Amino acid sequence: MIQGLPSRTFIQALTDCEVAVVDAKTFAQFTEDKLPWQILQRKIAEWHFIQKENREYEFLKLSAMERFDNFKKDRAAIYKLIPDYHIASYLGITPQALSRLQKRINE
Repeated sequence: MIQGLPSRTFIQALTDCEVAVVDAKTFAQFTEDKLPWQILQRKIAEWHFIQKENREYEFLKLSAMERFDNFKKDRAAIYKLIPDYHIASYLGITPQALSRLQKRINE
């Protein structure tokens, strides 16, 4: 959005949800001269930066088991709603590796 280019990634809802949508041009007009929208824009950017920073740290410094433990703790409300192959993909491991981690926890 900052570069004015189409998104290189997409998201998919795995459960029913409500989504607010605004096109980039309209959002830019809102934030141009309205302080509350500027604050919202900054908070969204900060939140995304923190999420990206945490995710990079986890991939660089944590084991697959530690990433899985964090996932279950941080996303307990949705953990059981998401198919294992999506969780494995998010963790950067194969579904078979996730299955082994789950078995190790249940032992």
